[in-house]
Amino acid sequence: MNKFFSLFLYFVSFQLQLMEISPQNLFDIFNSRSFFSADFNQSTIQDDKERKIQGSINASRDGKFKVTYLEPISEIISSDGKNLFRLDYELNQLDIFSVEDYFANIESPISFFTKSSGELSEIYAVDHCDQTDEITVCSLSPREDDTFLKKLLISLDINTIYSISYNDTFDQEVKIFFTNLSWQNLSDEKFTFDMPPKIDIVYH
Repeated sequence: MNKFFSLFLYFVSFQLQLMEISPQNLFDIFNSRSFFSADFNQSTIQDDKERKIQGSINASRDGKFKVTYLEPISEIISSDGKNLFRLDYELNQLDIFSVEDYFANIESPISFFTKSSGELSEIYAVDHCDQTDEITVCSLSPREDDTFLKKLLISLDINTIYSISYNDTFDQEVKIFFTNLSWQNLSDEKFTFDMPPKIDIVYH
């Protein structure tokens, strides 16, 4: 059974490598991966001022994720699929939101790693995908007019997502570059965090 399963995984991996990324299959490629983890460097430009943040991300297709910001801020944003938790170490405060309410009017790039291909197709339209050397850059637009994200660019190949960049309604240009990327399974512990003592908890 183990040999058969290994052969099956090899066949699926081989088929993915033969794929050419296109607007028709972009979300299916994301959907074929159940887990995602990586370190990232995020650059945000607004009014000619640039802010850089380092961190890490764990995500699963069932809606769970944890984003840890390391430098220069110390913050964790995580979700169990139902609730969203925002832990600010500097304020010593934990904010708790309903995921449905929090993301009702705000799109987030995290959705590429937590939502199904069908759900992604309802949120975004893939305008075009252009290949440069071995990297494909896909341009996406939200299907709704009144949205937080205005335009997205994803740089990737079949095995790696190199970056996600977007513009938002605050006239910010955000670029997220991924390193140490993995599609391996993640245990539930990867989505939890330790609560500091005597922390303020705020429900929204």
